[in-house]
Amino acid sequence: THTYLDRDLAIRIPLIADEAVRLMHRLPGTASGGVSSRSHVRGGEANEVLFMFDGLRLYEPYHLKDFQAVTTIINSNAIGGMDFYTGAYPARYGDRMSGVLEVGLREPAAPVETEIAVSFFNASLLSMGRFGDEQQGEWLVSARRGNLDLIADIIDPSVGSPDYQDYLAHAGWEFGPRAHLSVNLLVSHDKLSLNDEDRGESAIASYENTVFWLKWDADWNDVLRSTTIFSNSSISNSRSGALELPNIVSGAISDQREFDSVGLKQDWEFAPSQTWMLSFGLDAKHQDARYDVASTRTLAAPFDSIFDNQPIEVRSITATPEGAQYGVWIEYRWQPLAALTVDAGIRWDRQSYTTADNDEQTSPRVSVLYRPD
Repeated sequence: THTYLDRDLAIRIPLIADEAVRLMHRLPGTASGGVSSRSHVRGGEANEVLFMFDGLRLYEPYHLKDFQAVTTIINSNAIGGMDFYTGAYPARYGDRMSGVLEVGLREPAAPVETEIAVSFFNASLLSMGRFGDEQQGEWLVSARRGNLDLIADIIDPSVGSPDYQDYLAHAGWEFGPRAHLSVNLLVSHDKLSLNDEDRGESAIASYENTVFWLKWDADWNDVLRSTTIFSNSSISNSRSGALELPNIVSGAISDQREFDSVGLKQDWEFAPSQTWMLSFGLDAKHQDARYDVASTRTLAAPFDSIFDNQPIEVRSITATPEGAQYGVWIEYRWQPLAALTVDAGIRWDRQSYTTADNDEQTSPRVSVLYRPD
């Protein structure tokens, strides 16, 4: 159920919107509508796939997420490789049900390397390199914008315009042979306007996503290593729409959403032997959000009296959930024979921001790999 896709494969295979994660659509157990970059794994919903970048979970990893999600907020040129699990994934992954997509950050190999890419969907600039007396430092910056707004302006500007950009900055430094510290920033902006005069509909949406994280990799000795990530994610979404069909129906809706998450994640690996390894870790987050949704609808006669309709309907919803999310896991991997590997682990998760009775979960994981030859 695990597949690793390297950067060379992503470059060779032609993909819509030059989006590397679309490679997952070709693998067994996945399905996609074709236009969207999102995958449905083993019959699950698109939001049931855990999306991780450089070891950190991204909550909203897609541009124009409510309108087909054509591309992710990660420039494919900045991807070093991808691990994809379609089920039975190890205990280190949690909080999602269907599958796991873990995207690795590209590592620069030359002192300076710059790439410019232009396509029907995107235009991007990426530059990266190494610095220091012994090349112990590395950096990477990326900027990308969508070209769909330019295409829409040429075809029919009255229909609307989809506009999106994303920016990535990374800097790292090796403190000797056993420690590496990096600072990272990922920012995305989306703006969208749509108009359908025949149906009397119009919509405006804007999305902002800012993710900051510090990552520390430490090799304490030859058999023990750890990875620590401190992160802050901030998401701001705004949508509004209107409907106007004379003598039938009119209405409007406003949807404002704010979300913040501060997290600490730590993974440990203890491998004293070639035949067995013990892994364990924790993941703690504090999260708060605010949701404001208001809508009105007015039906004209005779539509206001059929199917239990009301002439005027007004709704207003405000919610401010706040709380914490915890996860602890331990995993043991053993190779008793050259052809046989056993992986057993257990994970415990808890959420304090819900009012449900099942806000605590314990999930054992066991998998066996046998290679006949």
